[in-house]
Amino acid sequence: MTWRAGKLNSATVLTLIVIRGERHRGSLVTSDAVTTGNIVVATVPCPLSTLKRIASLLPAHSARPALPPPPYVVAGVGRAGLAAAIALAEVAGRSAVVAWDGLDGQSERVARQKLDCLGIATAGGDGRALLEQSPVPRTLIKSPGLAPSTVLISTALARGLEVVDEAELGWRLDTRPFVAITGTNGKSTTVSLVAAWLGAVGLLPVQAGNTIFGPALCAARRHAGNVVVAELSSFQLEGCPTLFPEAAVLTNLTEEHLYRHGTMAEYGACKRRLFIRNGRGVSAAAIGIDQPFGRFLADELESLGSCVVRFGICREAEVRVIMSRPTEAGSVVCLATSSGEHTLRTRLIGAHNALNLAGAFALAVALGVDVDRAARAIEAVAPLPGRFERVKTDLGFDIVVDFAHNPDGVAQVLDAGRALLTQRRSGGRLIAVVSAIGMFGEAHARAMGAAARLRADHLVLTTQRWVLTEPAGRLVPGLREGAESVTGATLAIEPDRRSAIAAALDFAEPGDLLLILDRGRGNGQLYGPDDVPTPFDDRQVARELAAERS
Repeated sequence: MTWRAGKLNSATVLTLIVIRGERHRGSLVTSDAVTTGNIVVATVPCPLSTLKRIASLLPAHSARPALPPPPYVVAGVGRAGLAAAIALAEVAGRSAVVAWDGLDGQSERVARQKLDCLGIATAGGDGRALLEQSPVPRTLIKSPGLAPSTVLISTALARGLEVVDEAELGWRLDTRPFVAITGTNGKSTTVSLVAAWLGAVGLLPVQAGNTIFGPALCAARRHAGNVVVAELSSFQLEGCPTLFPEAAVLTNLTEEHLYRHGTMAEYGACKRRLFIRNGRGVSAAAIGIDQPFGRFLADELESLGSCVVRFGICREAEVRVIMSRPTEAGSVVCLATSSGEHTLRTRLIGAHNALNLAGAFALAVALGVDVDRAARAIEAVAPLPGRFERVKTDLGFDIVVDFAHNPDGVAQVLDAGRALLTQRRSGGRLIAVVSAIGMFGEAHARAMGAAARLRADHLVLTTQRWVLTEPAGRLVPGLREGAESVTGATLAIEPDRRSAIAAALDFAEPGDLLLILDRGRGNGQLYGPDDVPTPFDDRQVARELAAERS
């Protein structure tokens, strides 16, 4: 791919030449593009100042690797798999793609119907028969939710197929500059903060990746913009052999996903591959160093010549959170940097969000952005839906819904709630509704139960049975045991989630703060004891139950 600036009707334009099969930079190749053989040439308006700004902030790496060879099997027809199947059909032809999913729920049926309408073949079962078809598939694109141990994926690996994640494919298809955010917690919020200051300096960011607040990476190229800001999980990175961003952020690394990765070392190795490839470090990085992994990664990157800015609460941080005070409108956060102290009045609440602010700010420092402009943009960012989201009622106490779904996340959000109550000096109690997901393992559930009871004044343990494999009518193993292993909150057990929220509402009094954790803005179906799925949104359920009590 080549870029060439020129003039057309006295306006600065960008000439984009694409070898067919590489695809284009998002929306820049338009329907007016001139096509000759394998070459697509498009001339589109693009201010030269914007091009220079992109080049100065995010110098491009070498060309993306070629796409893996067809025919393709796409494993999983969820959000990421659906985007991958459609993208591959566009670049390689519908006959070169078949999409598989072993589940047959409503969402899978809807996805199959969409693929059928587009002329893309679908399949079910265990999928192994697809590897016997003619022509024999050469590449499997996996959805991030499917582990390498999935029968179809493990069989494909054993037979020598190239297996990559949807994120790898999306990165190869979309050659715009790429900024990546990874870590255990805080990724989505940090993506929104980085995107805000990129917009403030004149760029047009596209938020994408493993987030419900933007498209999957294979669909991002359909969205107008000149830089991609991507949230990436370890589930994606384990299947990305070459993905390498122009800049990246590590928010933190705490215990999670060990049921899939086995050890913290392997979990960290998945994160590390985003920053270091073949002995080369990412050009610019903001690294959270409050955990040992981040400190080691920052030192390693620096030894490789990367521009590294460390952030956190520890003294070694070059962007250090020295104060975070909650207010009714959000927080006041003070960051200490080499250029002096910067006070931000943000709409985000909690010490964990102060660190997210620090991470986004640190990347701006690493890329040489005007930090005052970046700070003003970051201050204006609104909380994401389902992240410490208040539910308005007339009951005289606060109801907050949050996505905290792992031990560290639960601890951070409950600490934020406690800090807010302390700031008010009203004597209000901290009440929490907490659940865990069985597939994450008993140790994970134990740690969540313990973290919640240590911090709350009253704790209601419940379930969120989002798949039929989750236990019916009882808590996942470990959650109650973890809570009972420590002293703290008064404890109640209510397996039915709606009843649990109702019980917490009945317990609360004016001045209290009720936190409903684990699902955030999730509004998908939950299964009842009768195995019948019902749409469930914590925010809507809380509103309904509150209205009944007003």
